[in-house]
Amino acid sequence: MATALAACLLPLVTAQASAGTREGAPITDDFNADGFQDIAIGVPNATVNGRADAGLVVVTYGTSRGISSGRRLVLSQDTPDIPGGAEAGDRFGASVSSADLDNDGYPDLVVGAPGEDLTTPDNQGSVSVVWGGSGGLAGGITLLEPSGAGSTGFGRGLVTGDFDGDTRPDVAVLTGNRLWVHSGGFTRTGPAARTEGRGPNGTPAFQDTSVRDATSGDLNDDGADELVVFGASGSTPFTGVFNGGAAGPTWGTNLRTGTTGDIGDVDFDGFDDIVAGQPGAGAGRIAISYGSEEGPVNDRSPAVFDQSTAGLGANEAGDQFGYAVSVGDVNGDGCQDIAVGLPGEDIGTATDTGSVALIRGRQGGVNGTGTQAFHQNSTGIPGAGETGDRFGHAVRLYDPNREGHDDLAVTAPYEDSRNGALWVIPGTASGLTATGALSFDPPDFGVTATGARFGLVLNH
Repeated sequence: MATALAACLLPLVTAQASAGTREGAPITDDFNADGFQDIAIGVPNATVNGRADAGLVVVTYGTSRGISSGRRLVLSQDTPDIPGGAEAGDRFGASVSSADLDNDGYPDLVVGAPGEDLTTPDNQGSVSVVWGGSGGLAGGITLLEPSGAGSTGFGRGLVTGDFDGDTRPDVAVLTGNRLWVHSGGFTRTGPAARTEGRGPNGTPAFQDTSVRDATSGDLNDDGADELVVFGASGSTPFTGVFNGGAAGPTWGTNLRTGTTGDIGDVDFDGFDDIVAGQPGAGAGRIAISYGSEEGPVNDRSPAVFDQSTAGLGANEAGDQFGYAVSVGDVNGDGCQDIAVGLPGEDIGTATDTGSVALIRGRQGGVNGTGTQAFHQNSTGIPGAGETGDRFGHAVRLYDPNREGHDDLAVTAPYEDSRNGALWVIPGTASGLTATGALSFDPPDFGVTATGARFGLVLNH
């Protein structure tokens, strides 16, 4: 492992001197600013006070011992000081993100409720900002689509980032086929300074395209985040890149590499890369578009990996390799690694029981060497794989105990007749290990289990 560590760590001084790397960047999901990363779990199908699919979010605060079911907060629209009220079908928690929107030193939680009814017709949707503080999350404001826009599902997807480079985080919100950018700065008494629609054709609309996910990062290291929107136009993946700059995100190009994804520096060159998943391509695959001074459109072709090229064995139709993607540094070598969910993977006679893979980041580019895989039947992983669990539906790399190695949070929302569950697999200097792996059911966090599909969403 020493060789791999040196390969990524030796160029660190050069990378930091030439460009503002992510080393030392503020943690955007430490809601009480105690130095430990927290995680937010969206449960949009939860019943709240008898209202089906009203939705809730469970926040588990990081500690020196990692994730703890006792250090948690359960939020719904019926929670005091949270905007709105829980109603059947709101689906609060269908999307979750975070950033320090009011620049007070405490990251804030951003939650989409795409089924929120505002007027007739219904399901216009809303987004809630819940403020961070020394005691955790409390209070908030509501973000809405501009009056008269007339679309539905506002909050279907969302992501935060500094798209105009002014050091004040912005919030990008998706509907079914529209994108709205709420620009900072935010205050606790009001919404964003301005809200603008963005799209490939100069309007908020993505014509003939359904958009479902988004992520952000500085692909060309110019101080402004790029916004990447994922979806599909028919059977063709849509990976739309909006360039960051003083005017906010402006349309760049459609890479067509995947329908979901994440951003991070997986080749340790100082530029963030796009890791896009395309789970519907046979057995599924991921494609890495490497960042550069010109962004992801340069002389390096996307690197494509499936189960065979990643060293995971045979590709099988329906495995959905790339259904979920998260980027983080598991072994602490400075190169970001890639967690990939395969919720359609069959294990033995159990169909769609699911699995996860960790692909190592490497200086110069990812090659698949050292890839690890885990499922519920792996030695040391709690539980047992059953048909339809969909382990790997959502994945998230994060460091809840601040020991320098990202752990892998992974969910199976269809576990135990759609009750759902969460696992945390520890990270170490040699990669992920099943030793010390934990699992949590909804009741562990004080959530009614029946049909909740706990873990359908993890914040990013």
